[in-house]
Amino acid sequence: MQIIDSTSVPRQANWPLRLGWLLVGCVLVVAVVGPWLAPHDPLERFPAVRIDGVWTGPPFPAFTPGFLLGTDAAGRDLLSRLLWGVRPTLIMVGLIAVMRLAIALVAGTAAGWTRGWSVVLLDALITGALLVPVLVVALAVIAFVGIQRGLLAFILGLTVTGWAESARYVETQTRAMHDLPFMEAARAAGAGEGMLIVNHVLRHILPQMGMLMAAEMSATLMVTAALGFLGYFIGGGVWVTVADFAARNESANPELGQLLATSLDQILRPWPMVVVGGTIVFIILGFNLLGDGLRRQMDVNQGRRATRLEQLLSRLAVVMVKPAPRPSDAVLPPLRLGRLALPSLALLLVGALAAWWLWPLQAATPAADGALFHSGGHPWAGERHDASGTLTIAASGPLSPTVAWSYTHTGGFSGGPVVSSDGVIYIAATDGALLALDAQGALRWQQPLPAVPVGAPALGADGRIYVVDVDRGLTAFAPDGAQIWHYAATDGPRPSSGPTVGADGRIYFAQAARVRAVDGAGGNLWLTQAGMNPSMQPPRLSVDGAQVFLLDGAYATENGAALPAPSAAGAEFVVPLPGYVVGGDGGVYFVQGTTATRLDFSTGAPAPVGTFGYDAAGMNMYLPSDAGILADGVFWLFYGNAYMRAHMIWVDPNGRLLRNSELAMISARVLAIDGNGRAFVCSEKGAPNCAAIEVQNDAPLWQVVAPGGSGLAGGALVAHTLYVATGDGVLTALSDLPTTAIDNAALP
Repeated sequence: MQIIDSTSVPRQANWPLRLGWLLVGCVLVVAVVGPWLAPHDPLERFPAVRIDGVWTGPPFPAFTPGFLLGTDAAGRDLLSRLLWGVRPTLIMVGLIAVMRLAIALVAGTAAGWTRGWSVVLLDALITGALLVPVLVVALAVIAFVGIQRGLLAFILGLTVTGWAESARYVETQTRAMHDLPFMEAARAAGAGEGMLIVNHVLRHILPQMGMLMAAEMSATLMVTAALGFLGYFIGGGVWVTVADFAARNESANPELGQLLATSLDQILRPWPMVVVGGTIVFIILGFNLLGDGLRRQMDVNQGRRATRLEQLLSRLAVVMVKPAPRPSDAVLPPLRLGRLALPSLALLLVGALAAWWLWPLQAATPAADGALFHSGGHPWAGERHDASGTLTIAASGPLSPTVAWSYTHTGGFSGGPVVSSDGVIYIAATDGALLALDAQGALRWQQPLPAVPVGAPALGADGRIYVVDVDRGLTAFAPDGAQIWHYAATDGPRPSSGPTVGADGRIYFAQAARVRAVDGAGGNLWLTQAGMNPSMQPPRLSVDGAQVFLLDGAYATENGAALPAPSAAGAEFVVPLPGYVVGGDGGVYFVQGTTATRLDFSTGAPAPVGTFGYDAAGMNMYLPSDAGILADGVFWLFYGNAYMRAHMIWVDPNGRLLRNSELAMISARVLAIDGNGRAFVCSEKGAPNCAAIEVQNDAPLWQVVAPGGSGLAGGALVAHTLYVATGDGVLTALSDLPTTAIDNAALP
């Protein structure tokens, strides 16, 4: 009989393994360097481009200049989003696959080795997990845990039953080795059951983990894609109400499941869905080929030497187990199992740290510019608290308020109150008077105004009170009520807002779509050219005082010269009512619809440095009535028009929806936000119905109707007290302090 040397038999090329490594290698390279290769910020929206001489809105088709793969319905570059989306998807899929294999290794080994009632129980557990579809279980677990928990919900949902197929494979391999001759020899030599499992079973099974890992990655990615089709993805799956009978699924950071889910919005324009779906198919194909190639390489019927991967896994198995059994080692020491558990825990820890480090999209979170300017340390210095119009205070607002006091003035109020550093409340009345009240609501003095006031007063750092009137006038008063000077402009439209006072003593107010600047002595400085949109709110100053903003207009405070519009907001296509916002972090943002773009003015002209927000494409007819940025970078948008219930949306700097709080009121306004991120909102029609809402809860923290008065004129927030003024002349203090304890001068 001729003996054939197996090493002399020519081996067939393992093309699945080669192609699998090639495809998976390309995916891994994209996951590592993709964000650096992206031509655009993946969250930046491009409202219009010129195609063949015609301005066209999104989605842009493939091969549009500057957009190789086109854009989605929100105008975001599809290539950039794909390059950013591969990394977080692979991190999530890798973590889930590792957890599945860890469970499968333990459960499968135990089920294949044990005998008696325990094997029946373990086998029934594996069979039950195989019978229940992974997708159904994942949906149930994600819904139970809460999709807002992000990565944790998906790891749990896809791991609960997803380990069963690998566990069955491990069980079969373990059971096949149980009674092999070399196992009987080891038993005869005195090896215990634990020694047999660690030194023989695991040493044979661990080298096959590479094949199982590739299979688990492929299977997990397929379920992730199915969840995306159903609208479930990391940071998403939450329906945001944009009107009484309209809502849409919120999308967050680029991730393949999210990209697939939001691509379904444009069924008649399937290109984004084809591109994203093709990318997912490419990755799944790579892992399937890799798994099949590894299986072929480990086929004992093919004469071959061990591959480097098998050698590496075998060495790992040797490290985790005892090198050779000895008769004295009949009982496995307790620490032997630790050699298997500790590397697995270390791998999971490394994966969790990688997910924490790599998942967030950092493009839209530059460092803050510094502390905001607060005029003279006044608790509430202007209509929107400070010269930058942030509406935010550092102190905490009332947590469980009652009506502390009410003051009534028959003439009505033109705007909300301001509160000085010595505790005095100033408010302008529509019958032509400026009133000063103490913290307990008692009138201190009342002075006539040259004409009917406009909006709320403003306080200077020196304690002066400034009031704008309808005759283009600006009047300065001393804290004791004495008039210091009066300025009256002769040009431009009538004023439309109260004043803003800068750190240098300059005063700014809006005249429809223009900004007027007056110096601290009452002298005229400049009047800007007309902007696109008139404003009822006072102008806002940048932290350094170099720019003043009025809705979509930016001007140099030195001479009133108009600054160019940011590149994200071309004049050819402008979302209705965009505007500049100075955030609680000190940065300047340009808000368009539901997107905020941070700007850098270091070169004079605004340069975008990061964009974030949430996708409400197709529903921009319902735009937020107010928006801002908190000190921690959270982007808030408030919807309070007369055609829908008021609600407030919080979005983190990575574009992930934090909360969508809805209120049982229409025609509402945000009056203030305290240092804990609580928003204080009041209805504008009828008696003010006021509420406090926070990102941690869906329901309002409290809701109180201010007694008497009708029509919201404005408000002010100080520590523990919210002041609410009505158009017919009622000023109410809502406080969780006793009336005698309210002392604005002592409040921060």
